[in-house]
Amino acid sequence: MSNTRFLDMIRRRAAALRPTKGSARPTSSVSAPVLPALYFDTNSTAINPPGSTEATQRQRPTIATTVTTNINPLGLAENTRQHEAAGTTVDSTIIGVPESTESTQQRDAAGTTAIKTTKTIRSTEMALLTSPRNANGPLPVDSPVMSPEHTPAPPAWTASTNNSAQSKTSQYIDKITSENEKLKRELTAEKFAREDDIKRVAAARTLAEETRAEQQRLQVDSDANKRTLERKDRKMKELEERLEAEVIRRKQAEQRAEDALKVLGDTQSDTSRKVALAHEQRLMAETNLNSAKEGYERLKIGYERRATYVTSQLNNLIQQQEEHEAIIQGYSTVKDAIEVVGPRNATNEAELRDVLGRYKEEHQRQVEGWEKEVANLRAMCEEKDARHKQLETEMKAARDKVGWIIAQQQRLNPN
Repeated sequence: MSNTRFLDMIRRRAAALRPTKGSARPTSSVSAPVLPALYFDTNSTAINPPGSTEATQRQRPTIATTVTTNINPLGLAENTRQHEAAGTTVDSTIIGVPESTESTQQRDAAGTTAIKTTKTIRSTEMALLTSPRNANGPLPVDSPVMSPEHTPAPPAWTASTNNSAQSKTSQYIDKITSENEKLKRELTAEKFAREDDIKRVAAARTLAEETRAEQQRLQVDSDANKRTLERKDRKMKELEERLEAEVIRRKQAEQRAEDALKVLGDTQSDTSRKVALAHEQRLMAETNLNSAKEGYERLKIGYERRATYVTSQLNNLIQQQEEHEAIIQGYSTVKDAIEVVGPRNATNEAELRDVLGRYKEEHQRQVEGWEKEVANLRAMCEEKDARHKQLETEMKAARDKVGWIIAQQQRLNPN
């Protein structure tokens, strides 16, 4: 049930609890209950002595009861109407409390009975058996409820009153007193019934207030749920944007890793080529060195042989010795050059070995750094994937909770 239909139902119930158009308005001034009084006909201008036929015909007392009750302004209206129909006057009504059908029927039945009783009493003609009418109002009738008052002595002209008429008047007075007591008991019962009705009305009002408060709380919960859903939607959008950005960054990182691997492969290929070239140069240098050594050995042997031959032929071949000395000098120069080139080649070889070792170390450090970077990127991606999965789980749980709240609200308000 929607909030609008619920409020309309509350308004209809409040309208049903309002008084009808013809009900009387409450009055703040309520007098205390009094005993019934005996009223005489006001058409008589003088009181004749007893036994006068004119006095008997003209002064026909009419008995009526006037009951003024002290009723709570929050009471029910049917009490006032019932006592008005029974010939009583009630100076208080109720505001905003409806009459029930049963109370209305009881009121109508009691009103019909009271009207018949009042007509019967008023239609009875009574002889003048009391003292003359007081100018200030009706004569009070003693009752156990009222404080006792001293009854004045009747005048002398009433001494010859008929005893049977006096008994009849007493019977009427007793009847009126009993009816008054009955009305008092009914009034007390009506008061208790009114208090019960007041309690029921207060309970209904409390229930209406609680229902209104519950409706307001549900409205506040609904607004809070709407705001929560909006925040969740915004958070979802932010997380989707962050996820897209993270996917882009991850792709970029993978691209950078691929580029780094590609550069590493190119560098490794270039370094391999350089190492192969250096190895070939080393082999060539070793070959040249071996060739030079072999040539040197061969020349040394030849020179030794020639020296031996020159020594043996020294004396005879002085000129040849000078030529041989020049040749030897040339060979010595070649020898010196070979001796200079040999250590230089060894130095170059050592330098190449040192460079190759440093390159291998640098290459190993670069490879390890790249491996660490790739491992860090992989761990970061795994951690972010775990975060995304956890966040997705939390969002699903929040969505399930919100769906449960909406289902509960729909169950409470099916329309």
